[in-house]
Amino acid sequence: MFTDELIPLLENGNITNKAKAVLPGKTVTSFVTGTRRLYDFIDDNTAIAFHPSDFVNDPRVIARNDKVVAINAALQVDLTGQVCADSLGYRFYSGIGGQVDFIRGAAMSRGGKPIVAVRSTAANGSISRIVHCLDEGAGVVTSRGDVHYVVTEYGIAYLHGKTIRERALALISIAHPDFRRELLEFVKKKQYVYEDEQVWQQALDRYPKELEEQKLFGKKRLLVRPLKATDERALQEFFYSHSPETIYNRYFGPKQQLAHLEAAKLCCVDYQSRMALAVFEQEDENVEKIVAVARYAANPRSNMAETAVVVHEDYRRLGMARYLLAQLERHAKGQGIKGFQAEILSGNEAMLAYHRRLGHPLTYSRESDTYTVEFDFER
Repeated sequence: MFTDELIPLLENGNITNKAKAVLPGKTVTSFVTGTRRLYDFIDDNTAIAFHPSDFVNDPRVIARNDKVVAINAALQVDLTGQVCADSLGYRFYSGIGGQVDFIRGAAMSRGGKPIVAVRSTAANGSISRIVHCLDEGAGVVTSRGDVHYVVTEYGIAYLHGKTIRERALALISIAHPDFRRELLEFVKKKQYVYEDEQVWQQALDRYPKELEEQKLFGKKRLLVRPLKATDERALQEFFYSHSPETIYNRYFGPKQQLAHLEAAKLCCVDYQSRMALAVFEQEDENVEKIVAVARYAANPRSNMAETAVVVHEDYRRLGMARYLLAQLERHAKGQGIKGFQAEILSGNEAMLAYHRRLGHPLTYSRESDTYTVEFDFER
């Protein structure tokens, strides 16, 4: 569909169609609707090409262009990723249009992005568009298997290839805060998540998005952000990538596995008394690999927080540990935490050298062969 809104984009050179593999230089459409200005603009305009919908909407034709970004609207998205875009219950609101065609075409396009964009609420904020299940009578326009990105004003949920648990938690995280608790209770009741799931709705509401950033370490630009509940699988893969020496230094002994219960606890922090900050490398556009994690856990009695940091062997000597701990310190100060403390094995020369450079006092215990470091932020 070609509308009036496209005219200034074409006139100002925002849209040139030069990079297309199919009909380069042409704006391709099946139909137009708008004002007299629109009809005058397209009349005898050789830069506009009309073709039937079975060509324009053909996913195989769409996919011949690289980096296709298809943005589609929705009325509801359920917690498994099913999209309703044409009906309000039994009442039809619109047709399905080319949503599925462009979702699939963009998915097949090299570097393409199929996006479902939806406001988190409707009816002046009284209804959530992220729902536990579609309304009775509502049709599934795009199946959960086709959906890749769902975007609201609260963030992005990438669903393709994810488990039901991962989908549900990702979608709850981009739902309106007023409805997250209700949605979370539903997935617990329906066992979409584990019975022992450690997800806190309050933590979702206070996620410190300001700590998200792209940062250069050496010659690599990597993503730094706080851990989320949906990072459990990535954290487990990070653990299993460690050498025996790294595991020994981090856990003070041999450790064979990082099972669900422990991994969930490590991911599901409250961003106040318990915090975890990680560095991610994007192996491709949609797969994030953890390469470093730093965390603290505050003791309510002393108001001191115990810290730990681990960096993958292939990413050391790039300043990650120093940067993450500095960011954690700034965040902890903002939460009213008094200071940090840590226990370090005597053989962990890298961490001992780090604290010595900063002038932190180190106390050695012959009995455990460890050093204890403790420092107040204000000293």
